[in-house]
Amino acid sequence: MYNNINEILKDCVLYTISFSVGIFIITYLLDIPTVVSGQKTIINEYYVKNFVTNIPMDYIFVLLYFLIAYLIIYLLNIQNIYSKTTVVGLTTALLTFGFTYYFINKPLTNSIYSRWFHSVKYNSITYDTILIIFIYIVYSYLAKKLN
Repeated sequence: MYNNINEILKDCVLYTISFSVGIFIITYLLDIPTVVSGQKTIINEYYVKNFVTNIPMDYIFVLLYFLIAYLIIYLLNIQNIYSKTTVVGLTTALLTFGFTYYFINKPLTNSIYSRWFHSVKYNSITYDTILIIFIYIVYSYLAKKLN
């Protein structure tokens, strides 16, 4: 796995760069959340008005999605990059489906996540899957270039 602290630091930096590039391109430049959901108001609140709190939370959420996908990849001993990317996409879709189902089957509250899922509904699966696959591809590309 990891032989020294430099490998861990390298992966952290690679993830941070990949996350930043992905959020910038998919969310801000291409505005995919608005394209797939049509919910400009909640998207603006989440990604612009509350940038300072929500982007760090997304950083952690995406990392958790990655770790779950990597666990599956490890357990199934998947080596092919296309198969790994598929696992990342399916893991993302399933996890987001679960969160969406949970939140939309609960009463609407003032929580940003409750309002988010009640607004965008299952369109969140499309956005999350596009975003996280893109971040994974950037991460994989950088990791390959640096090894």
